[in-house]
Amino acid sequence: MEEINIKTLLPVGEKLKPLLSKSCISESDLKGILAERGVFMGDNSKQMSIPLLTLSIISPKEFEKLQEFQKTKEDSVKFRTSKIESSTNENLNDIVPLSLIEPQK
Repeated sequence: MEEINIKTLLPVGEKLKPLLSKSCISESDLKGILAERGVFMGDNSKQMSIPLLTLSIISPKEFEKLQEFQKTKEDSVKFRTSKIESSTNENLNDIVPLSLIEPQK
């Protein structure tokens, strides 16, 4: 497939589908773009909204918004927290060395 230079051309149709299908662009992101156009659907799934966007021409502003959605979600730091039961009654601050806690310079 031929690569599109997004600095000079906006992707349309099938060329736009890979960006819209990415998991980092949510159904609510697509719903928002369609809502700004005055398009409201009962089913906001990607299966319904992607064809509407690929069959129409997106504006440069809408394309920038899609790229920003992708960049923001890819660049955001992911955290996972969990609780762990301790097998000792000692304070965690006494067990873990400071070199592991303090940032390295």
